[in-house]
Order: sequence, then C-alpha cells, then structure tokens
Amino acid sequence: GSNPNLGAVYQRLDASARTCDNVLEVDGGGSPFSGTASLGHSYTVRGATMTISFTGVTLASSALGLPPFKLPSPLDALPPEVRHALAGAGVQSGAFDTAFVDGDLRVSRGDRGELRVFVR
Repeated sequence: GSNPNLGAVYQRLDASARTCDNVLEVDGGGSPFSGTASLGHSYTVRGATMTISFTGVTLASSALGLPPFKLPSPLDALPPEVRHALAGAGVQSGAFDTAFVDGDLRVSRGDRGELRVFVR
C-alpha cells in the first residue's frame, strides 16, 4: 500500500459547550492508520482574547473497527502539585488575540507570536 497522508486539518468550535477541537484527518493509504485525531480544548473569551486549555486527544479509526477513544494526558501521571504548577505555567494552554473576524474568516495572533488564519 501507499504511505499515510495528512488530510484535512480544521478547528471545530462548540460555543454552548465552550470547547475547541483541532482535528487532523489521516488517509492511511490502505493501512490501518486511517482516521482522525482530535486535540480537545476548553476555552474562555474575554474581549478579543480567546484562551484555550488542553483537555486530551481523541482518536478514531473506522479501519480498525474501534469506537473513538480518548488518550490520557502524560501529565496525568505526575503528582497533583506538579500538574498544577505546570498548568499555572501555561504548559497546557495558549491565548489568541483576534485581529479580524467576519462570517468567513478569523485572523488571530497567538501568545507565542504565531499568526493564525481560519477560513469557514
């Protein structure tokens, strides 16, 4: 068979649940590595700033015949005080200032200097 290829990459927002998933689709090229990886986040919005916090990764693969399953965070294995300190240091979160938004486009600048352009 051929090698796996990265397919669509998109963001799925649910305003009522305050969740933001970054979704990656993979075409396995005939291998069992077809499916999606969804990087889950909760979010808050204050003014033009959206802050996201990582909640976990969910994998789904119809080729394997398994239902979607969530992977545990590697940080879950750490003592609670270490997890809390890392969370407070922003290890599992990021913030984005929206510079422009309309019905079709959102442009934001991340707290690490990156520019992000989202098209509906």
